[in-house]
Amino acid sequence: MNVTLNWLKDYIDFEFSPSELADRLTMLGIEVETVKELGTGLEGVVVGKVSAVRPHPNADKLVLCQVEVGEAEALQIVCGAPNVREGMLAPVATVGVTLPIGLTIKTAKLRGEVSQGMLCSEKELGLSEEAAGLMELPTDISIGTSLVAALGLDDVMFELEITPNRPDCLSLIGVAREVRAETGNPLKLPDVDLQENETDIRSLTSVTIDAPDLCPRYAARVIQGVKVGESPAWLRQRLESVDIGVINNIVDITNFVLMEYGQPLHAFDYHKLTENRIVVRRAVEGEQLTTLDETDRELTADMLVIADAEKPVALAGVMGGYDSEITETTCDVLLESAYFNPSSIRATAKALGMNTEASYRFERGADPGAVLAALDRAAALIAELADGTVCKEVVDVYPGEQSLTQIKLRPERVNFVLGTALEATEMAQILIRLGFDVKSSRHTPCAVNGEENYQITVPTFRSDITREIDLIEEIARVYGYDNIPTALPKGDIPVPAPNPTVEVRRCIKRFLLAAGMMEAVNYSFCDPNCFEKIRLPSESPLRGTLRLQNPLSPEMSVLRTTLIPGLLENTQHNRNHQINAIALFEIGSVFVRDANQSASLIRGNDHQSAPLIRGDGGFKEPERVAGVIAGQIGGGVYGNLYRDSDFFDLKGLVEGMLEVCGITEYTLQKTDVPTFHPGRNAEVLLAGTPIGTFGEAHPEVLENYDLPYKAYLFEFDLEALVSAAVFSRRFEPISIYPKVERDLAIVVDKSVLSDIPIELIYTTGGELVEAVRLFDVYEGEQVPEGKKSLAYAIVYHSAAETLTDKAVNTLHERVVERLHQELGAELRM
Repeated sequence: MNVTLNWLKDYIDFEFSPSELADRLTMLGIEVETVKELGTGLEGVVVGKVSAVRPHPNADKLVLCQVEVGEAEALQIVCGAPNVREGMLAPVATVGVTLPIGLTIKTAKLRGEVSQGMLCSEKELGLSEEAAGLMELPTDISIGTSLVAALGLDDVMFELEITPNRPDCLSLIGVAREVRAETGNPLKLPDVDLQENETDIRSLTSVTIDAPDLCPRYAARVIQGVKVGESPAWLRQRLESVDIGVINNIVDITNFVLMEYGQPLHAFDYHKLTENRIVVRRAVEGEQLTTLDETDRELTADMLVIADAEKPVALAGVMGGYDSEITETTCDVLLESAYFNPSSIRATAKALGMNTEASYRFERGADPGAVLAALDRAAALIAELADGTVCKEVVDVYPGEQSLTQIKLRPERVNFVLGTALEATEMAQILIRLGFDVKSSRHTPCAVNGEENYQITVPTFRSDITREIDLIEEIARVYGYDNIPTALPKGDIPVPAPNPTVEVRRCIKRFLLAAGMMEAVNYSFCDPNCFEKIRLPSESPLRGTLRLQNPLSPEMSVLRTTLIPGLLENTQHNRNHQINAIALFEIGSVFVRDANQSASLIRGNDHQSAPLIRGDGGFKEPERVAGVIAGQIGGGVYGNLYRDSDFFDLKGLVEGMLEVCGITEYTLQKTDVPTFHPGRNAEVLLAGTPIGTFGEAHPEVLENYDLPYKAYLFEFDLEALVSAAVFSRRFEPISIYPKVERDLAIVVDKSVLSDIPIELIYTTGGELVEAVRLFDVYEGEQVPEGKKSLAYAIVYHSAAETLTDKAVNTLHERVVERLHQELGAELRM
């Protein structure tokens, strides 16, 4: 939105300098992006008249011009422009002038003839890119006048950045209203002197609105006997100063009023409308319209058009039609002023890739209350500048009229929110200057009393004001944010209650990062085929039952029910980029059905215990923590060489993660999950309830993800970990009695799990067995077929006395005997 200083002063008086005005507007919330002096670089350029033209004696494409510039003698200037002719007025850069393009004018000889200046094109003056010929000036300008003054360039242009919620500031009057709030000076609205003829408009045209939801208001006037031609200099100057091109007097007037009121208008050639009437309707699917830019547009049924009795003649709120445009032969004009649904205009402009001054305003919300004011203003100017006569009355169809918004304002609430001590009457005056109607609780103008509460009527041009807090914001910005005192908040800052979920998540993340893993963050969407890739049966409730209605792609059309596929895809991606040491984890939500038969990957599909997710049906969004290690581990340096990762690396990560959560009373149990290698996976149980599973990925899973090495996975229910987590610590003094460590190697059947002997050792030794650790598993030539060797380190300790060798030997023998009785274990010698 461009505004010039002199044009703005037509609507309000103020004494601000350009820089002061820019600062004031910015503090009011209207950001001034640039301030440009329009006449910069044109000092010394004057209006000259070509009084004589004769051929250059030494050049076929050059001519010698005698140019009058208001001095005693005319200047001789060599020129090669194709449009130079005797009697024309053009800009003359005199000797010593430096043009905006960087050229300094000097007296010079061109092909032997002296040239005492330069006749200029618009491009050479920096006014536009037009360089085909000289810039022709109106013949009513005095010779020798400064070009800056002749073109109205002794002005300053402000480029404003208007936020989408302030369409009222997309006009000169709207900006003037903001200046009024700052200065208190009255607005100088245009004085419309509309002279109507005796012809009633209702005998000439009619307006029918078939889509009132998209066009709540449509008004029209007819102006007869117009003469289409060039606009007067003052009108051209106004439009060109804000970078709007001039076309003809009728179109220029509609653009002028657009800038003045912020109300887009459109002028139709009255006689090009079939039956001379207007129908506002939705387009027919596939209907064609050629717009003013001579582009054929194919319309859809949700687009609003302005039509005559047969066909569309304009794309409502966006652009007029080519077949009904104003031309030199136009004698009667039907002038449109309307209010259109912002969403409809925005959708139409976006669908067709169009962005016009009209659509820019309509899609943000024009002022339905300005429809008639702008229409009358434009009709009066057309009558004045195009010698037309305005027909009596106006057609104003307003099916969407609504009552004005009423808001109660409490002065004490204003001061409470802002931390100020403003008087109620000062608040009221601010709102009045902004154009609000303010009444006290006794319905008298509050400007003359100080009533406690006020009834505020919101004008139609402020559609963004709907609540009391909006009014408070208006008062704050006009009063000045820098005038609001700064105060530190008072009161006790409450100590936040501990959040177990946050603490468990933090501990797990810190441990896994310290263990050398890296955190992955994946989308919650996944490929429906990923469930087959991790070998979930078709009847599994984890097969992605939540599908998106509008997915980004087919590969992201289902909400994930497990974190495993995402981590395997991460592993595949890293493998494809020659990264062979992979250790990733993720903490995130999954989306599972909340039903009695719901299952979880961390339990397996055939587990008969209670489901992890409970509820009354529907879906839940529990959190999971999952990880993958694949390929090699180690640092690749002396003492920490690379080696292939294995199941026990994964088991160590799981045990460490449980330990940092304070979970010690758990058991491991062999399970059968389709995603994992048979016999190489286990689940973790707390009080008999599974909370997670881990193991080696099944060979088919590795093949599905094109992984050439083994991968080890774990996935746990974070909610279960939170419920079992223990963060309290109890101090235990260091025992004064020594510990005794004995190693025990036994040979058992291969089917015996390593945890079973540990349980028997603990139950046999009771309190005297402090710790049991498995440190070796062996299967080979030195043990019988079908057997394996398990080696344990047992720590014996008493908190009450020193254990003698005899006591330890006796206890150790009982342990060996118990293992033999229960498991058939034999000592390995």
